[in-house]
Amino acid sequence: MSKHTVGDTEASMLDSEHGSLVNRVSSVGTEPIDWIGPNVHTHRPSADAEKIAGDQPAGYLGPTSYSAIFRENKLGETQEDFSTRPNAVLEEYDIAKPVAPEREKCNLESQHHIDQGIRILHRYPDRTICDRLLDRYFFVCDVMLPELTIRYCHETIWSTYGNYLKEPRTDERLSIMSRELCKNAMSPLPASSSTKEWTESFSGHKLRWEIVGNLFTIFGLSVMTVADWDPLFATDKDGGEWNKRQSGKKSRECGEACLALCNDIDCVNDFVIALMSATYALQCIYEGDTSQQVWRRHGGLASAITALGLHRETDLTYSPTTNISPSFMVSEFRRRLFCYVFITDKQLATFMGRPPALSRRYTTSQIPLDLSDDEIMAEGEELAVIRSKLDPNGWSTSGKMYTSTVCRAWMFMSLIRDEILEISLGPPLSAHEIQLRRDELKRRSEERYAQMPRELQWQPDDIERHRSMSAFQFSLQMALYQEFNLNRFLIDRLPDEGSFAVKQDLVDTARKMLDGILVLCANRDKLTNHAIGFVWAIVYTGIPSAAILSVELLKQSKFPQEWRVFLPRSETIQNLSVFIGALEWVRPSEGNYTLCIRMRKVIKRILDQVLDMPPPTSCPPENNAFHDAAPPDLAISSILGPQDEPDFLEWLNSVDWTRDMLQDAWT
Repeated sequence: MSKHTVGDTEASMLDSEHGSLVNRVSSVGTEPIDWIGPNVHTHRPSADAEKIAGDQPAGYLGPTSYSAIFRENKLGETQEDFSTRPNAVLEEYDIAKPVAPEREKCNLESQHHIDQGIRILHRYPDRTICDRLLDRYFFVCDVMLPELTIRYCHETIWSTYGNYLKEPRTDERLSIMSRELCKNAMSPLPASSSTKEWTESFSGHKLRWEIVGNLFTIFGLSVMTVADWDPLFATDKDGGEWNKRQSGKKSRECGEACLALCNDIDCVNDFVIALMSATYALQCIYEGDTSQQVWRRHGGLASAITALGLHRETDLTYSPTTNISPSFMVSEFRRRLFCYVFITDKQLATFMGRPPALSRRYTTSQIPLDLSDDEIMAEGEELAVIRSKLDPNGWSTSGKMYTSTVCRAWMFMSLIRDEILEISLGPPLSAHEIQLRRDELKRRSEERYAQMPRELQWQPDDIERHRSMSAFQFSLQMALYQEFNLNRFLIDRLPDEGSFAVKQDLVDTARKMLDGILVLCANRDKLTNHAIGFVWAIVYTGIPSAAILSVELLKQSKFPQEWRVFLPRSETIQNLSVFIGALEWVRPSEGNYTLCIRMRKVIKRILDQVLDMPPPTSCPPENNAFHDAAPPDLAISSILGPQDEPDFLEWLNSVDWTRDMLQDAWT
């Protein structure tokens, strides 16, 4: 799954919906947003802060919470005064309602926050740019929010507030708009069983800061897919020089400023989660996935989504405090939202070798059905007919791909990944138990991939089919294929009696993964719109596979008599050389640039050492048998000799792509 982009101009497989959920969330920004104003911090109450009633719900309360017993026994049903309302006693005394402790809370209608809103609105793009970036986002980028909903909000912004946003913009006009948005944000989103009522509760004159923030981040993600020389970047709104990176950075800052306003009143809802996710994705692009701030933001996202209760299926489809069941469309949107966060959680946990923040063991949320945005808005008999056309596994039989299609595919593989990480990062297991789990995980991983629609499956030998498919389908198939292989890679890396001996299966899988990267390199021109996802593929699946192959190649070249696996020398050297070239394509503006440069230096150094040695004269074993005894002195440092990056050499010597991946040597 490309992490951030999955579409292109040939995306004929899409039915007005585009995107994969690949790739990745802001907790809350904790830094000043300099361009908005030196006095703006995301959590600091203003001088006008006052004690106000906590209208915002404090969050989801589970079955072990202090209110669970009252809620389970439905107090109030036998009370004469409350006989018509289940749980009425609980509502009357707020027993089952999350309690927000009384504290200094910011009144968003204070002048301080209104002024902050004015500065945000001054940065809102003009209508022409908004239209273009929004169209590109839904055509190219990862899509998490319902397209029809966001387009409706976009249209109502200009129909409702167009006079305030027309140029030249003035503080006087924008203050009116800012005050109205601040007032709206002070109230929680009302529950609604109607999709129309739900959409109208945060659009038009009910517009909220979290909606504006999501639009800013949409613009920021869309901008990152536009060519550097595009006329869009000719000048800044203030007349200064303007480029893609600056534009994306400003959009991210505006999104974080909107999030800060929501955080000041402890506002957490579906769109706040989406905003946190988008600002996280932008931070990954700019700062790289190894950033400590990225890790903290991701932790904030996991906390927020469980506080909202999106991990519980019952809370996606029914609100016990309002006795209102949301529409099918809203429930599906929430399932997609949770899946997005769950998927990014597994990706980041794998990439960093750290325990994931979410677990399938505490999740009852269902995987969304393979339906388009138009289809999930259907109701009654129409919806029943649409659902009846799905296959027994919930996949569409139309041959088309939607946001939900990609979400489902990634979620199935992420559930397998969660089990792998549980073994890799958890307490040691017996060799027998690990072997049983390994075999079971391999079997189910292959079954899950085989059950996906043919449109999602990559067939390496089907050259003619590759040439005829769109760049969107091409990149999506490759991304899912790489994710499937990465699961196999991690399964093969599971410990065996306390050792991590490189096995033939692992090397074979690593070769497949590196071959996948080379396919992407060979089709780089076709994947112009996938630049961000291309870099993510290099660091996410390219680096671990190249590391295994380069280290094994070096050991076998140094000790040819101790070959334990079959690894074609010439082919491996050529493929690693091409991979070095791919690492060189990464631009300095990319967040993962430093990581790529370090890996390029190490692989190049290893290849230099290998090429300086005479080719091995002995042949590797004909079978896949392994020697129990390790070759003498295979430490990377002893092979390469003294170098200027000892941390990297130590990492290479004990590389384990689920435990020790990307330690301090990477940062």
